[in-house]
Amino acid sequence: MKIGYARVSSQSQADTEALNQQMSRLKNAGAEEIVFDVESGRKEERAELLKLWERVKTGAVKEIIVTRIDRLGRSVMGLHKAIALLEEHKCNLRVLDQPIDTTSSFGWLSLTQISMFAEFESRLIGDRIKHGLNYYRESGKSFGVPYGYEKTPEGILIPHPTEWDIALDEIQIYFWYEGNLTKSIAKIYEKWGHERSVPGFRNWLINPVCQGHTVYNRWHNNKNPEKWTVIYNTHPALITAEQFQGIEYLLKKRKQKWGRNGKSRTASEYPLSGQIKCGVCQGNCYRYICRSGLWRMRCRKRDEGTQRCSNGSSAKYENVEAAVIGALIEKSEEIERIALSALQGEESPELAQLRSQIKTLEAMGDNPAIEIARVGLRQQISELQRVPEPPKHFEHLRNFQNPDYWKSLPDDEKRKIMAGLVDRVYVVAGKVERVILRV
Repeated sequence: MKIGYARVSSQSQADTEALNQQMSRLKNAGAEEIVFDVESGRKEERAELLKLWERVKTGAVKEIIVTRIDRLGRSVMGLHKAIALLEEHKCNLRVLDQPIDTTSSFGWLSLTQISMFAEFESRLIGDRIKHGLNYYRESGKSFGVPYGYEKTPEGILIPHPTEWDIALDEIQIYFWYEGNLTKSIAKIYEKWGHERSVPGFRNWLINPVCQGHTVYNRWHNNKNPEKWTVIYNTHPALITAEQFQGIEYLLKKRKQKWGRNGKSRTASEYPLSGQIKCGVCQGNCYRYICRSGLWRMRCRKRDEGTQRCSNGSSAKYENVEAAVIGALIEKSEEIERIALSALQGEESPELAQLRSQIKTLEAMGDNPAIEIARVGLRQQISELQRVPEPPKHFEHLRNFQNPDYWKSLPDDEKRKIMAGLVDRVYVVAGKVERVILRV
């Protein structure tokens, strides 16, 4: 099979005719199928290229067609690895603009020279980009333009003639709803017709640029502020320092309300935190205290956001937890069997070596000395095959079938067990629809 491979470095190139031209030429050259990536040539782990190499290894691909050799990559080592892989699996490479015969010594030298120039060109482009970025930093120019601003020809941010007042109002709406992002977004859409997403609105609120600062190195270090380069007070501030402190406080306060099923748990989280989902919209449910003092689970989108969920009834949390415990009790024997099987594990290298030695001795025939050696090896194998005593936490497994055991467990112990064994719990119309376990 003949496959054509095309590549452009950026989405802007993909949106122009650059990609289409490559694909058209590959089709005219006889490619039966065409795949492409939108990635840098210096990045070897490109999604479609990796899939193509896997197909080459199966022997299904007889020829790969590219317009230029740098479409495969701009690294000398990377291109040599690619050619070696193609030769190993007897797959031909056809380069439309640069005919190369890798079966000859001169062809191999030609490939090396071309790949060196491709990598050299890539490094020149990288240097030009770095110089441009440094110029932007030294001049204090801004890259992005958050909502509410516009950029002058000199690269300085100034208030947008129409968006500025709307942006100020959106900040007031956020405070009016006491940090509730979804309600704020719904009100903003109702009042201004401005569509916002929860992550986008949150990032806008905490963006240092909206506080009047210019920030560099933030794009790939969003969660590492210590790596940012910040130039303070370069343009008018949309959000004051006092407002930003209030935003941080509200975000932290709201974060404690919503359960999360991740590594960064807090003391306020509960068993099944972040694992209870709405059976209608598949969204998250949160726990709250109703007027009667009971904990209940409600779909987050029940009465918030522009697209409200129809799952109107909340569920008692104790009923949800009871349904999960019931599912775990029902599967307790299978859970214990899987855990003990994992404890036994795979055969150790030492045991495998002893088995190999006894097999060799058995092939040597009958001899008193050899038989003594065989007996000794069998005893060693028997010792290694003994199942170790289960750890103390296996006592939990043996008590899974006892409902009173679950009632006696503190919440932090329940949370550890349920985080490992429970995947999701779906609730609909105030009842548990289904419990999905990890076993």
